[in-house]
Amino acid sequence: PILVASGENDIQLTILVKNLGENLLSNVSLILQSHYPIQFLQENASVGFVPAGGYNYVTVIANVYKNVTPGVYYIPVTLTAYNGFKQTFTMPVYILGYVNFSASSIWGTTSSPMVVGPGENNVPLTIILQNAGTATVTNATIVFNSQYPVEFLQKNLTIGNIPPGYPVTITVLANVYPNVTTEGV
Repeated sequence: PILVASGENDIQLTILVKNLGENLLSNVSLILQSHYPIQFLQENASVGFVPAGGYNYVTVIANVYKNVTPGVYYIPVTLTAYNGFKQTFTMPVYILGYVNFSASSIWGTTSSPMVVGPGENNVPLTIILQNAGTATVTNATIVFNSQYPVEFLQKNLTIGNIPPGYPVTITVLANVYPNVTTEGV
């Protein structure tokens, strides 16, 4: 299993359906209703059959609402099967991950740092991101907001996944304003 955190999107959630009865369940489907803190991206999921005393599973895609406190949540799911069988049960969903970012930067690259001064243009700025949490950040995009004394030459950069514990290094080109004092650049 993967750890998921508040605000994650497009998470694969595998639902295990166990048949505690003595007869084969056929034509099994699940009716999925979004319920805090989970938003299902589909309303129904076809499981097929579940043998007596056995199990089958289906994987669905879901989002986790933002600002969710880590914990175990019980989500109602309705199971339907052949001959009109219908039962609603609660499914535990574990949201135990968290994300905690730190960032540092260096002019140039980590292997070739630079000293920059006022008015320099098209200078590489390397940003090192560290996810110190327990959950992988998926579909990450950095949005660059130019602010004195640095003007970024691009608006954003899609990174993809940022796993916990591994530094992710990106480099972006930037200008330094010409009226900057040499201190603090």
